[in-house]
Amino acid sequence: MRERKEALVYSFINLKNRGAEKVQGIIERKQKFEFNVFQGEISLLRTKEDITLDLRAIKDSKQGTLKINSLDKKCINDTCTEIIALCESGVKDESIDIAPYQNKQAVIYGDEKPNLDKMYGLFEEFLSLVTKKYPYLVLGECILQFDRVEELVMNTNGVELSSIKGLYEINICFNSKNNGKTSSHKYIGMSMKDLENGMFNFSKFERLLKQSEKETI
Repeated sequence: MRERKEALVYSFINLKNRGAEKVQGIIERKQKFEFNVFQGEISLLRTKEDITLDLRAIKDSKQGTLKINSLDKKCINDTCTEIIALCESGVKDESIDIAPYQNKQAVIYGDEKPNLDKMYGLFEEFLSLVTKKYPYLVLGECILQFDRVEELVMNTNGVELSSIKGLYEINICFNSKNNGKTSSHKYIGMSMKDLENGMFNFSKFERLLKQSEKETI
């Protein structure tokens, strides 16, 4: 969080020094932790991270906005130069403004970090369950992932809002084969705030799994 806050403050000073009167910035950091199951085996744990910096400046009642995927100071400097150029070539609008001051807020929704051990265990549980209950089921690619999104919003009026959102998501692709008959491919996906109740307390999964096998009878 400190690095991102410093990047926004640096951007604000940079733009103000170039003549901007008001500035707003949003930094979003996305992290993905993913278990991939293919042909019945847990095959991969991937992690991916993306970060974006979205800057908006107002100068002489004209605004310029740009979004970049870096917090590098040189990139920020170049972006600030472009934003001021956009302001100067923009259309004047007296109604353009940024949010007024409000008290700092921090919101957390869901888990802040993924429970990787539980994610792995639930996939093992899933494989065991479908093997026993649905002998004709053929699993394609199955993914259980945890998406973490951090957002920091600041502006030169003193606004500072931060949020962390964590969600688990499962996606399953499958069909069934029996006595030369093959069912159509089906796909199931759902999101959940936590893993406290496991992955299998949902009726729609059961319904579609049974439906797939019935197509081969």
